[in-house]
Amino acid sequence: MGEIQEDVFQKMKPELLKQLRQKLNNATLLVHAEITEETDDPSVRKLYTNSDKFSFLLEKSPALKELQKRFGLETDF
Repeated sequence: MGEIQEDVFQKMKPELLKQLRQKLNNATLLVHAEITEETDDPSVRKLYTNSDKFSFLLEKSPALKELQKRFGLETDF
């Protein structure tokens, strides 16, 4: 997919540069694309379902469990 992403980036690059240069007030700003190969590292989890995503966020912030209880939130609907 890297080649497709590179093509999309190249199409968006002029408008992106224009916006960044205006917002940052820096006319010499340059942007380059870097494509890295994605590996199938088993230590990196893929988060597919809402439950997977919620579990991942719970590990980072256990307080989310309290919010889920307090507001009666469901991860799967």
